[in-house]
Amino acid sequence: MTQYIDIAVNLLSDRLKHDIDTIINEAAKHNVSPLIVIGSDLDESSESISICQQYPQQLYCTTGVHPHHASSWDQHSKARLTQLAKQDTVVAIGECGLDYNRDFSPRPAQRKAFAAQLELASELNMPVLMHCREAHSDFIAIVNEYRAQLPNALLHCFTG
Repeated sequence: MTQYIDIAVNLLSDRLKHDIDTIINEAAKHNVSPLIVIGSDLDESSESISICQQYPQQLYCTTGVHPHHASSWDQHSKARLTQLAKQDTVVAIGECGLDYNRDFSPRPAQRKAFAAQLELASELNMPVLMHCREAHSDFIAIVNEYRAQLPNALLHCFTG
């Protein structure tokens, strides 16, 4: 029987976090397992790790700072993200990237956080889960700086 993996579950969203057991069980009934929970900022990444530890057979996670939250990136973020990324349940850095459509964080902050996360993924030899919405030129320029050092990458959101 074919098995599927959902690589980008926003399981900690307000709509879903109260139904985690049901979601995991329903996914498994349809041969979707494991689920990979996305961390969109450092606090949510930490929470994702905790949830994954409760469901070690069904859940893995990513740790990262989504472009919407890039303005939260500061001088301590890389060290904290490094610590989170070394947990057994973490399979990738991200979701990170650029989102010039919504611009919830200033573009320079997005570029800085994205580059720092690609650098970390390179240092830790981890895959990266990326996001690019209406930021193609800047996105490609930053990715090209780290591309040769990244073991694997997945572009989860892309609009050019």
